[in-house]
Amino acid sequence: MLVRTPGFFKSQMTNEVFVRHYTAVADASPVPVLLYSFTAVTGVNRSPAQVLEALRKAPGQKVKVAVADIDGVLRGKYLHKDKFLSAAEGGGFGFCNVVFGWDSGDVCYDNATYTGWHTGYPDAVAKVDLSTARTVPWDGGVPFFLADFEDGKGAPLPICPRQALKRVVARARAAGLSPKAGLEFEWFNFQETPQTLADKRYVAPTPLT
Repeated sequence: MLVRTPGFFKSQMTNEVFVRHYTAVADASPVPVLLYSFTAVTGVNRSPAQVLEALRKAPGQKVKVAVADIDGVLRGKYLHKDKFLSAAEGGGFGFCNVVFGWDSGDVCYDNATYTGWHTGYPDAVAKVDLSTARTVPWDGGVPFFLADFEDGKGAPLPICPRQALKRVVARARAAGLSPKAGLEFEWFNFQETPQTLADKRYVAPTPLT
């Protein structure tokens, strides 16, 4: 069940109110509850403390985290909830910086300078962005977060695509502009079910038109 962040009385929305609200709904619901922070409508954001408190109360013991590689492809892994909480409240977690030294097919570049065989592909520091909290409905409702890379001294890692995007957005806003982006989805439709497609060994599906 999708539960939107309450926002009718914005001035009264506190961490305790959010926790009571979501706990009451979750306790009464016969199905898993997905928290939906819809800031555009409610004008209310969940604070980092609220996000972490909700995660502590959530069922399950794993959290999915993801970073963007050099091509902007999401690369992720699961963390135990305790390890995630420690990373989120501390200095982040380690993520192999090979993601800045290979292509979208996981083939390592032979001319990379930031990382490569000459560096041994060490871990880089990834800092959890708690504002990206969501759940993944097709993965059992597992909590999901994005992370940004830092340079080990608390500063943004320049090569990180999300950090580069933040720099561009900041420059645009400094110039009085408000960046907006849209997505274009493309796909093919076929007259198949999962079973018929499996029976064909996923070869030559019948087009819808």
